[in-house]
Amino acid sequence: MKPMFSRVKSVVVFVESPFQLANAFEFSQLQPSVSWLIIVRLNGDKKNDDAILRAADNNQRSNVKIKFLGIPRKGVRKFYGLCRLLSVLPLLWGVGEVIFFDDRSVVFRLLKRVMRRDVYLADDGAYSFVKIKELEKSREKIAGLITRFKEIESQSVNIIHVPYKEITVKTANYALVVGMPVCEKGIISKESYLSFVNLMLNKAESITGHKAYYFPHRSESAYRDLGIPVILSDLSVEEYIEENMAAAPSAIVSMYSTALFVVSSKFLGVRCFYFRLPELEIKSEVSRKNIALVYEGLNKSRCDEVFGGGRPN
Repeated sequence: MKPMFSRVKSVVVFVESPFQLANAFEFSQLQPSVSWLIIVRLNGDKKNDDAILRAADNNQRSNVKIKFLGIPRKGVRKFYGLCRLLSVLPLLWGVGEVIFFDDRSVVFRLLKRVMRRDVYLADDGAYSFVKIKELEKSREKIAGLITRFKEIESQSVNIIHVPYKEITVKTANYALVVGMPVCEKGIISKESYLSFVNLMLNKAESITGHKAYYFPHRSESAYRDLGIPVILSDLSVEEYIEENMAAAPSAIVSMYSTALFVVSSKFLGVRCFYFRLPELEIKSEVSRKNIALVYEGLNKSRCDEVFGGGRPN
């Protein structure tokens, strides 16, 4: 795979989630002769922070250093955390390139104001399909967008594709329905969410002929009201499959999870299906437009649509 940058000796990366950290690690190995400093925000969410710390503990890369910054999402501690953020400014002087994963973050907004340079943005999950449209309309200049998703293209934004390395896995007689915190975030009602989860479990079993289990997102909890078969794990579904490559699920089904793009691109042998949320069930117009952009990406991916349209009975 080609290196991302030419004639660069050092890169600083800002990450705030386990997904972002995993990608930063992979990016660093594309250019092992380059020094990578990964600055990790711990935002006070225990599950998020614990997952980040587990991944960081496994770092054996000689060209990577990690610096942690505790910046909670709210309260007085957030203010002090942002003050500490200013301490990283000297680390940016003379650095080759700077990468941010989340342009919605207070970390990005603050540092972008004081840095007089163009920076790279990188994938923050399926939100990248929204991000590229915003970048095309924005007057704010960036050096480019680094993406793992081949479905993202642009005529006006510099796109650096870093595709996943394909891995062939052996599958076992079970399927996974991958959860999303859509009712916790107020995107759809809890009633609709519970109905759709049951519908996806039934569909997964009818497609594969195998028992289907629900694989919840670390930020959701409403599924507990259903009494459904669940696989609880500290890992993301991508990490779970990588650790079970001799007995991976035969298929995954989800609404519009980032996992659909990752698993369909990376793990050969696992079938991927997406359920299109009915537009009338999505509460806000902004969410409807953004989710539609993700579905446009899924239409171009290796995933198949299993059903859509009306509300389940």
